[in-house]
Amino acid sequence: MATRIGKGHRSLNLTLRKELNLYANVRPCCSLTGYKTRYDNVDLITIRENTIGEYSGLEHQVVRGVCCREIAEKHPEIKYEEVVIDNCRMMLVKNPALFDVLVMPNLYGDIISDLCAGLIDGLGLTSSCNIGEGGISLAEAVHGSAPDIAGKNLANPTALMLSAVTTLRHLELHGKADRIQNAILNTIAEGKYRTADLDGTSTTDFTKAIIDHL
Repeated sequence: MATRIGKGHRSLNLTLRKELNLYANVRPCCSLTGYKTRYDNVDLITIRENTIGEYSGLEHQVVRGVCCREIAEKHPEIKYEEVVIDNCRMMLVKNPALFDVLVMPNLYGDIISDLCAGLIDGLGLTSSCNIGEGGISLAEAVHGSAPDIAGKNLANPTALMLSAVTTLRHLELHGKADRIQNAILNTIAEGKYRTADLDGTSTTDFTKAIIDHL
């Protein structure tokens, strides 16, 4: 969903997150077998706060629901560490294997999850899921709508398809989710058909290869 350019138009994604109280945006990021990047050991998740913070105009409002330290004290088996954001970015670039789960406020989570996507070669590969109370979830690709490449056979549908996989898992349709995910990952690993951002040539050929794997 593209947000209209100009004043007075609110992001539709932000509207849905706010109206449905989707307070957590879970953004996994993993190295892909068969596709070589600078790192081959990326396996982490960014959990981004979704409904308060800078994007909501609440930069200076104190919210009593912040509870990372309290939760960490109840689970001593989980290693908990606080890192200043600039040092966190440096550590991620030097050695992403140092991290497993990153819990971030709204703005930092947005920035860091894009950085993580760059570690595995871009936003075209990263999915996400917005989660709220009562079992509500909304899966979406991390990237924007990219109208500048519409109709040019350049877009990478991987992030969107993996977001659909996330929805199937939320519905406990794990068999169907596995089939689609395996088809995507096997197509990328084989390397015969890939999208332009993965050193390939065609979105349609890549998509057809995934369908053939199903």
